[in-house]
Amino acid sequence: MRELKSIQEDLKRRVEREEQQDCYLKRTSHVENWLLEVDSYTVSVNSMLQGGDGEIQRICMGYCCPTNCLSRVDFVTEMLRRPSVDEIPMEKTVGIDSIFNQLWSCFQDQKDNSTEIIGLYGTGGVGKTTLLKKLNNNFLREFMSDFHVVIWVVVSREVNLWKIQEVIREKLEMADRMWKSKNTKLKRFPSTFFQSKNVLKVLDLSYNRDLTELPVSIGELINLHHLNLSYTNLKVLPIEIQNLTQLRILLLDDTKNLEAIPTGLILSLSLLEVFSRLLPTTVNVLHHDQSLSDIALLQELECLENISDISLTLSTFGSVVKFKASSKLQCCIKRLTIMCSELEILDISSLTMKRMEHLDTLSIRDCHSLRELKILFEEQERMQGITPDCFRNLCYLHIESCSIKDLTWLKYAIYLPYLWVDNCPSLEEIIADDFGSSEIEENMDILSKIESINLVSLPSLKSICRRALLFPCLQNVEVINCSSLRKLPFESGSAAKSLKAIKGSKTWWDELEWDDAVTKDAFASKFFDSDFVLFKPTVHSDYTKNLL
Repeated sequence: MRELKSIQEDLKRRVEREEQQDCYLKRTSHVENWLLEVDSYTVSVNSMLQGGDGEIQRICMGYCCPTNCLSRVDFVTEMLRRPSVDEIPMEKTVGIDSIFNQLWSCFQDQKDNSTEIIGLYGTGGVGKTTLLKKLNNNFLREFMSDFHVVIWVVVSREVNLWKIQEVIREKLEMADRMWKSKNTKLKRFPSTFFQSKNVLKVLDLSYNRDLTELPVSIGELINLHHLNLSYTNLKVLPIEIQNLTQLRILLLDDTKNLEAIPTGLILSLSLLEVFSRLLPTTVNVLHHDQSLSDIALLQELECLENISDISLTLSTFGSVVKFKASSKLQCCIKRLTIMCSELEILDISSLTMKRMEHLDTLSIRDCHSLRELKILFEEQERMQGITPDCFRNLCYLHIESCSIKDLTWLKYAIYLPYLWVDNCPSLEEIIADDFGSSEIEENMDILSKIESINLVSLPSLKSICRRALLFPCLQNVEVINCSSLRKLPFESGSAAKSLKAIKGSKTWWDELEWDDAVTKDAFASKFFDSDFVLFKPTVHSDYTKNLL
């Protein structure tokens, strides 16, 4: 049992380490199920061992006296409560009484609770922190009965939300398991549930998979700013949501059962800044009505004056055409998934790429007819040989189940750190250009920011690049079921200081070709035998920062 537990802990540490290093990786179901089964066996074994201890305890002294017969009982009338304010040590102050009294008066005059935020401004060293310490300690002498708790939290320029939350949790004396738990068993609401909650500003119902409908009383939440319905099985959105005129954020990721968003609903949310609806798998969207619905959604988003952050899945040919024609949508797009089985050629102008400067995640999958992705240059760019500065913030590219033959356009995504290509049977090359030797140094920026390359189930892939690249930031390479890939674009100095691991089957590694023994030896120590995918990519939205 100890040996099994040790193996589990080693694997768990490895998985957690990889997930922390790469936020786009997620453990597979196979790995997760194995870890859970070990936990189940551990519980069963421990239960049996505890039962044995119980038998020994009962037998002690002829069943008459347990071994822990000596004990002590203390009686208290009431547990001493923790002070609502923690006193902060500080030196005696001189010369700040006037400004302190002015600040303290804000609390003394708080009969109607109208003041929510008090701002203190000034250059460094003028005594703002000292003033706040004095203010905090003064609550120990006055107003103690008026406040349940006073919390002192230090927030630096590098804001760490987790640390701030931990300070609050500890002050509230909440158990860690209670703080981190999340009830996702919700099935439905009473019809009048939201009628008395019109002061609510944040409503997060995400991951309630059994939730299929919302009551019309949700329209009573007239002060709501943030609504997260992601990962639910909602079938329709109540038209009453259009009454939420203060709404800034609407998240609908993985709502694959949601048939359509009522016409005019999005347009009525005039203050909306963030909208996200990313779908995880192919949905049956080939009928004409769905295409019209998708286009209508894009048109409504396009008309919103305050919209600045959009995440979308384009699943019909009409929606792809509409997006390509809208400079407003291109400027606002943050995460984009294209899942269109009708799409055969995807051509993107260099001007469009420049507009999509906020795009950080691009997923092209289940485009089974897609054979070619082309970049169209402006005439002036072609004449002057200008390389477009595109996809500056693109962090993650995922291409899966397409018929594309190469990804040469990636040479323009010079800032891309994460690349995942999966199940593209026709893909022969990643970058197909054959650069001349005199041009190599001019193209050193190609994949110069790449940190992780994952190539999975690409039976026709023969080349990543025809020339060796420096890869100054490359950390991880994973090659699974790519039997035709016989050479890596490495020279002895490639990824010399950054590379941590090359993962693949031992058979594939042994059949690789190298320019010389020095290069082979340089990378041999980085190889790890792995013939299955430990992690899979996830494309999701994360707007936790918008809650504060």
